[in-house]
Amino acid sequence: GPMPTMKTTLTIAVLLSTALFACQTNNQKSAGTERQLTQLSKQIRVASDQLSTVMTNLDELSAGQGDLTKPFGKFKDSVASLMSTTDGIEKTNAELQKQGSEYFKDWKTKLDDIQSESVRKTLESRMQETEKSLKRISADYAKASDAWDPLEAKLNDLATAFSIDLNPSSVKAMGREIKTVKNQATEVQKLAIKTADMIDALESEITAKQPMPEPPAPAEDEKSDS
Repeated sequence: GPMPTMKTTLTIAVLLSTALFACQTNNQKSAGTERQLTQLSKQIRVASDQLSTVMTNLDELSAGQGDLTKPFGKFKDSVASLMSTTDGIEKTNAELQKQGSEYFKDWKTKLDDIQSESVRKTLESRMQETEKSLKRISADYAKASDAWDPLEAKLNDLATAFSIDLNPSSVKAMGREIKTVKNQATEVQKLAIKTADMIDALESEITAKQPMPEPPAPAEDEKSDS
């Protein structure tokens, strides 16, 4: 008979209102998590652009003749800017881990308040999906971070080496090191952009779970009266 359909419709209605309620009461934690995700993605993309600048400056330094003070200064400054951004990324990531665990703790607490088992199970699987996404991002972030560490060390080493011995022949002698750095940079950028893309996808997913704003009322056509 029609009973199951009615029951299903009711369950969906309850599920939607419960999910929206959970999101609203979870809004502050969710907004905090979203903010950190947005910031992390932005910072990673900035770092990737800055790394491109470092490589361009390294090319200029490699091709330089005579006095290399200016191209070396540009290289050194761009490395410093990049390092400052990556420090910020580490801080944001640590904050995100903290916010994320609070967000899920809050979500788990709210689950206990739900009477209907089917509603609770559905919301629970939504939570697990989001948790899985965050874990995947953490794993990708760790890969990018692991690839970044040796590159960071080598960029610092090159900056130190050139500050001691700066001339076209010393730069030429470092040719192999420079080539290694450029390969490492390409790899880091690939991993970094992949991580930023995944963060953006999760961020829009979390945002989509927020209650939708009311649509604006259709404008009255007042012109016809005048």
